[in-house]
Amino acid sequence: MYFTLLNEKDFFNPYYRKKQIMQNEFDIFNKALMQYLERLESSQSENEDYLVANALSPFLTMLNFKTHIKTKQKGKSEIDLSISKDEFSKDL
Repeated sequence: MYFTLLNEKDFFNPYYRKKQIMQNEFDIFNKALMQYLERLESSQSENEDYLVANALSPFLTMLNFKTHIKTKQKGKSEIDLSISKDEFSKDL
């Protein structure tokens, strides 16, 4: 196994490296992440649908994403979780 060591400038996108992270944004993310990890820890014996509905979806909602669980579109199969923000959506 080989590892290539990259410096920060090569690893991070220059836009994000230069953008300051606001303390309140970091605090919100940290709180959401801690709650997500607690939910995962307390739900280890649950199935995937339960984890999506009770851990992943609330985590993303706290980060200002809109989520829809078990979404079915006409003529398409059901998806576990639909995530959208600012009129753009991504289906998982």
